[in-house]
Amino acid sequence: MAQIGEWHFIIGADIINKNSAILILITLFTACSTGNLDRKSPFNSAEHKLWINHYKITGSDSFHVDITIHSPNPFFIFSKHDDHFKTKAEFQLSVTDIESEKQVFRKSWIEETVEFFYADTRQPERFVNSEFSIYLDEGKYEFSLMIFDKDSKHKWNVKKEVDILTKTSMSEIFPVYIDNDKYHYTGDQINLKIGSFFLRFQIPLENDETEILTKYTISDMGTIILSDSAKIQIDNKGFIYLPIAIDEDWLGVMEFNVTAGGYSNNVELSFINTSIDKYFQDIPLLVQVMSLILEYDDYKELSKLEPIDQKLYVYNYWRDNDPTPDTKDNELLMEFYGRVEYSNSRFGTLSSGWKSDRGIVYIQNGKPSTVEVTGRDNYGRAYEIWTYRDHRQYVFLDDGFGEYRLYRQTN
Repeated sequence: MAQIGEWHFIIGADIINKNSAILILITLFTACSTGNLDRKSPFNSAEHKLWINHYKITGSDSFHVDITIHSPNPFFIFSKHDDHFKTKAEFQLSVTDIESEKQVFRKSWIEETVEFFYADTRQPERFVNSEFSIYLDEGKYEFSLMIFDKDSKHKWNVKKEVDILTKTSMSEIFPVYIDNDKYHYTGDQINLKIGSFFLRFQIPLENDETEILTKYTISDMGTIILSDSAKIQIDNKGFIYLPIAIDEDWLGVMEFNVTAGGYSNNVELSFINTSIDKYFQDIPLLVQVMSLILEYDDYKELSKLEPIDQKLYVYNYWRDNDPTPDTKDNELLMEFYGRVEYSNSRFGTLSSGWKSDRGIVYIQNGKPSTVEVTGRDNYGRAYEIWTYRDHRQYVFLDDGFGEYRLYRQTN
């Protein structure tokens, strides 16, 4: 694959020419394609969340079990109503005792969610929420959740096995915030605007402790940025709520390591503020796709930096190249990673779509004016022909395994 040409961004009717963008070589692109980038990709991160927390009821053999469900908005169709958009999600939850194979709980219900802006209906960090509690005896259970979109008729299933036992180690760390004197799950992506939140967990308690020394560290890309400790009250349900003050400069994924009473656990949480922050959730992906727009020496320098410095480098790059610095959105970054997202969803085969020939051309040039798909010729070959408004053409040849390779281009 030869030089592909100058990179343009088309935003509305305007074309932004990036004079600093390189002429991309396929050899460079291949050299940069290392590792599996689907680990925590912002483009594949939307998933249904089922959280189970439990605590022992004093003077009883039963356990109080809190169930929290978050289903991201993009899974659902929202209908327009006057000044808002609304969706209806149907849930079915069954709980089965694994040892006896008997179903011990079943519930069906509908949740309605309202959004006042269409953009919020497509945001994976916003979700249809449902919370309730049940009571179970000690044992091992399978929680099976079915989710239905009432309009599209699509359905999804989430299963989770949970040991409902007296704690013998630190429980899962659960991020929560207070609203109207009630604790709520923050979600995997925490908005910086809430200012503070709590890490909720339980540990085994041998005595009647009312408070416990809790130590914690906060790490950014493996680098500890804060280490502290505090004596925390234990509530009457045995939960410990560790308060965390949010730093407005947090960006992307932060790791929280907590130690209390000789037990420890950790949790990774994502932080967002503006619509562009979701692109900083997966720094390895962010760094690798920068190979498409940086000069070779600049990309080589970037690849040698420590992860936390890579995050800062990329952040500064997009800040310095923001075509509208007075607005909260960076249209150039959003357009670029929108093309990466589209390429991953449409052109991926054995590897991520942004690594494919079609992905590269799409990221560089945007959506073609026309796409012609031919039937197979006498040699069993199929072609895709992309034509742009300036009459440039890219011809892709199916290699027989669903991967279309760049066969010919005309300027």
